[in-house]
Parts: sequence; C-alpha cells; structure tokens
Amino acid sequence: MAAAHSSSDGLILPAARNNVPRGVPLVRALLAQIVAALVVTAYLQIPGEPAVRPLLLQAVAAALIGQALRLPYWWLPINAVFVPAALALSGSGVAPGWFLIAFALLLVLFWNTYRTRVPLYLSSERACARLAELIPKGSKVRVLDLGCGFGGVLRALRAVRPQAQIVGFELAPLPSCLAKLRMRKDSQSRVERRDFWDEDLSQYDVVYVRCRCHA
Repeated sequence: MAAAHSSSDGLILPAARNNVPRGVPLVRALLAQIVAALVVTAYLQIPGEPAVRPLLLQAVAAALIGQALRLPYWWLPINAVFVPAALALSGSGVAPGWFLIAFALLLVLFWNTYRTRVPLYLSSERACARLAELIPKGSKVRVLDLGCGFGGVLRALRAVRPQAQIVGFELAPLPSCLAKLRMRKDSQSRVERRDFWDEDLSQYDVVYVRCRCHA
C-alpha cells in the first residue's frame, strides 16, 4: 500500500511500537543459528550413539530459538531449513563463484533491506494516478518520493504534472543509479542516494511513501 501526505497533514514518522522487538531481524536469525550450532556441538559430546540426528536437532533448535528471540513467525521455516539447504547446495557441485555473484547482485539491488525490512516495492499505475490527483495541475509543488526505486513514480508524475519539482530518495545502489539515468534529462527533478531518516521533510509539499498498514 502507498500513502501520500501534503505538508498540511503534518507528516510525522511514527515511533516504534513498544511491543515490537528492536534490532535487525537478520542478526537475530544469525544468532539463532549460532546458538543452535552450540547446542548440537554440546549434544554430540554425550557418549553413545546420538538418539536424534544432528541436522534435525540443528533445524528444530534454530527454529525454536528464533521464536524465543521474537522473530516473525515466517522466519520459523527459514531458520529450520537454512543449514540443511546450505549443506545441500554445498554438495550440488555449483561453483562457489556463482554464490558470490548472486550475493553481489542482491546487495546492490536491496542494499540495507536487512536493516530497514523494506524490500524493493514498485508502485502500480493506479497508485501513480492517485498520487497525481493530489497535485494541482500547473502547480510548482515540491514532491518527494521516499524510496523511489527505479524512478517509475518520478517518470509518471513528470508526464502529467510537468510543473512539479520532483525529488526521489533511494538508498540501494542499483535502483538509484537507474533512476538517475531515467531522469537525467529532467532539469526539474533529481534523484539522490540517501537515507530519508536524515532528511527534513517539511521543505516538501507532498511526500509519497510506500507502507504497510495494520488494522
């Protein structure tokens, strides 16, 4: 879902809820795997034939520890299959370089998603049309797109609101680079690779952001 606010709406970035655990989920998931590995290591020190397969113990322990660390429920299967899947891939014969290439591509595409938990989310034509309705025709209103991705919203607004001054913020390297290329001939717009948490939003008339809404 997307939301747009004018300066008169008094846009305020909400503080984190008290019941939402702080910290990066990926770090907690990694911690769950490490603790589970320590559990398996200690279990293997017990004399005699193991009653439970170590790989199964790792999967169950990682899943349960992840829930104890208050990870979202959809992390449960991820924690459970992570080590078995990693071992299966290691024996698949795939050259290690391909994994490095895949990691590099994901890094430049999503960048700090591990911290913000906001993936690359492209706006639909309907969302762009609804946003344009909030901007009067012929107005030199200042519009900011938080997390502009590949610049689709910027291009759509420019086509129907040529007088508007449009700015897009995108922190991920690859999307921000492509957005800059798409808007390079537009003198009334700019794309910046920066974190919007450090920006004073009061200087813009319309701020557009994609968000998740909870009932």
